[in-house]
Amino acid sequence: MPHHVYQICNRETKDIYLFWDDSKGASEYALSLVTKQKHDPKNIEISIYRKRQNSSQLVKDYSFSLTDTVDVWTNRQKLEEKMMMETNQGLRQQFKNFVADFKRFDDIIFIDWHNANGRSANQVNYMINEKTGELHISGDLGSAIFYWYGKNTWQDIASYSENLGYFLSKAEANSEEGYYDETKARKELEEYFSEENWDNRDIEEELGCTRSELIDRAMERWNKYGTGEFSNEVFDDDRTIEFLHDNDIYSAGHTVSARERLWAVGLQMILEKCGNEVGKNVF
Repeated sequence: MPHHVYQICNRETKDIYLFWDDSKGASEYALSLVTKQKHDPKNIEISIYRKRQNSSQLVKDYSFSLTDTVDVWTNRQKLEEKMMMETNQGLRQQFKNFVADFKRFDDIIFIDWHNANGRSANQVNYMINEKTGELHISGDLGSAIFYWYGKNTWQDIASYSENLGYFLSKAEANSEEGYYDETKARKELEEYFSEENWDNRDIEEELGCTRSELIDRAMERWNKYGTGEFSNEVFDDDRTIEFLHDNDIYSAGHTVSARERLWAVGLQMILEKCGNEVGKNVF
């Protein structure tokens, strides 16, 4: 049973959308109705329901329209997009003067992404099995293996890299798997347990502490084994970790490494330069 349900109602079309314990998903979808589908924000209403303590019943906390909040969300989205563009532009500079050489062995295609001057710095080898949807990365920036378990052209797989979270979720082996940042982990908890998402009474009834005390307790039990996970020591009977797990929070603070971003940016640049390349069969 979810702790919170976010209901988005389009009063113009009478459509209703529900999000369980996902304030970010709800806000992003509501924003897309206005910015992408061009609906009037006055007609988009968000209602927040919470679960009663020791009950499966949901009660309505409050409702609001997007009229007063859409500008804030739009500006935040533009800022995030600008920051990502600036990051990608910086990474692209590391591939300045790079070229791609293609070789094909039936369903397997090799792409050698390297500096035209012959230097090996930042060189990346992409090997793609288009029949099985398999990508192997090796070279100067580390190595990884990705699986899509189905037929995908190299262009398909290169296009997937534009959604970095989705792309990296397909890695089943990765030598450069990011790191865990304490500041980022705390911020993620603060966003999840924000006043918008949680009533202080729920936390106090569950754990007998305030919102900030909950976050402090969680961070004291964070990343003890270098995996970004929340866990108790032996004989630690504090219920904070159980509470987090009940809300599907097991880890936080993961930060994508620069090399992982470079793998993706390399594929994007190859797709832009060589999107029609199929590679000659080599026997």
